[in-house]
Amino acid sequence: DPFLSPAEVRRILARSSRPAGEGSGAGEIDAVAAVGSARRPLLERGVEIDDRQAGNGDGALDPGETALLYVTLENAGERVLGPERVRLVPTTPGTRVEVGEARYPRLEPGGRARVSFRVAFELPCGARAGFRVEAETGGERPSRSAFEVLVGSERRELIFADDFETPGAWSVAGDAAAGAWERARPRGVREAGRWTAPERAASGQWAWVTGNAGSTPLDDDVDRGRTLLLSPWLEVGGFEGMELTYRRWFSRQSGPASWPPRAWFRGEVEEGDGRRVTFDLPPEGEGGWQSVRVPLEPPRGGRLRLRFTVGEDDPLGGDRLAEGGLDALRLEGLRVVCDGP
Repeated sequence: DPFLSPAEVRRILARSSRPAGEGSGAGEIDAVAAVGSARRPLLERGVEIDDRQAGNGDGALDPGETALLYVTLENAGERVLGPERVRLVPTTPGTRVEVGEARYPRLEPGGRARVSFRVAFELPCGARAGFRVEAETGGERPSRSAFEVLVGSERRELIFADDFETPGAWSVAGDAAAGAWERARPRGVREAGRWTAPERAASGQWAWVTGNAGSTPLDDDVDRGRTLLLSPWLEVGGFEGMELTYRRWFSRQSGPASWPPRAWFRGEVEEGDGRRVTFDLPPEGEGGWQSVRVPLEPPRGGRLRLRFTVGEDDPLGGDRLAEGGLDALRLEGLRVVCDGP
C-alpha cells in the first residue's frame, strides 16, 4: 500500500513479527503476515464522468466544468465490508470537490458498488486532475487508492500510413554484403516446415523484405553487416503522444540464443537532432508476420523518421540466418481537445 505512513508501517511490522529466541531481545518479521496486513481491502476499479447536469454533456471534462465522478469500489478482501463512509480528496491544485463524501453499501468479498462525488475543475486543457479515495473498512485505518482524470478528451489524428502497395519516399542504407531491404512481392523460402522468409505480404501484395532472390534460407539473407530502412522525415509537432503500429517479420537461426545476438531486428525513432530511441528489439526470430503496437513520445524538435535495421554479425565468420519484413505501417498522433462548459 503506497499510502501507508511510517507509523502504520512500524505498527504492521511490530504486529507481524515473532521472537527470534528466548531472551534474545530481537524478532523476526513474518513477511507473509506483514504483506497481508498491508493489503488494501477496498480498491478503486474504475471512474466514469457525467457532465450532463452542469457541463456540456460530452462525457469529458473541460476547463470550468462541474461534473459527477462515479467511482467503482471493489471488496478485494476476505471479509464483508460496509456500509461505511468513503471520501474523495483532491491532490491537484485547481480542483474543488463540492460533494466529497458518500457511503458504500454492504459488500461481500468480490462485490462491487458505485459511489458518486461532485467536482469542479479549473485546470487548463490537457492537465490531469489527481484524486485519492479514502474508504472506511471497519478497521483502524482507511483503505486508500489514487487515480487521475484527463481535462479534455484525446483525439487521434493520422500522421502517416503506408501499405507499400505503391512506391514511397523510403530509402535504404547500410553495409550488409547481401540481403538489403527491397520493396517487393515476397517470394518466400521454406525449410523443414518453417518459412524463413515471408511467402506473401502481411496485407496486399507488396512489402519491404530483406533480400528476395534466395531459394534456400542462407541465400540472399542479410550477411556480414546491416541493412537499414528509413522512412521520410515526418512533422509531428503539437501532439501529446503517438502510437505506431505495423506488421513485422523476423527470422534468425534457431537454437540456443546468444548475447549479443548474432542476428537482430531493431526499430528506432530518429529525431531531428540525431538522437535515437529504440522501440522494437524482438528477442525471438521464429518468423511469421507479427503485429506490433508501440506508444511513442513526441520528439523534442517536432520532427522524426523511423529506422528499421536487420543485421548479422558473427565474429567467427559463420553465415547466420537473418531475414526481416515490414508491412502495413501506421503512425497516429494523440491531441487533447477541450470544449466550453
